[in-house]
Amino acid sequence: MPWIKRTPKKRKNSDREKEKHKLYASKEWQALRLLKLQENPMCQRCQKELATCVHHIIPFMQFSTPEERKLHAIYIDLSDLMSLCEKCHEEIHKELKEEKKKNHK
Repeated sequence: MPWIKRTPKKRKNSDREKEKHKLYASKEWQALRLLKLQENPMCQRCQKELATCVHHIIPFMQFSTPEERKLHAIYIDLSDLMSLCEKCHEEIHKELKEEKKKNHK
């Protein structure tokens, strides 16, 4: 029986995912995150819940090199970050995922 060569599935622990987790674990990101949560302790979307997440408005993973991604992820203006509650953060990512699907059809 002939074998069909298939494209390997994307692994969740890809190099880009490892890079992203490394950035989020960095002392620089933790300090920036804390500063944003202190500046805006309430969710900036619903204004009802305490913020527990900090979201990049411009996704840093869209930049082409690890150096550019690091610069944008950590050394950025606080205005590119949003303090969000967990529910609103999940909703934003769900909306972004749906929008991406819609645009790729």
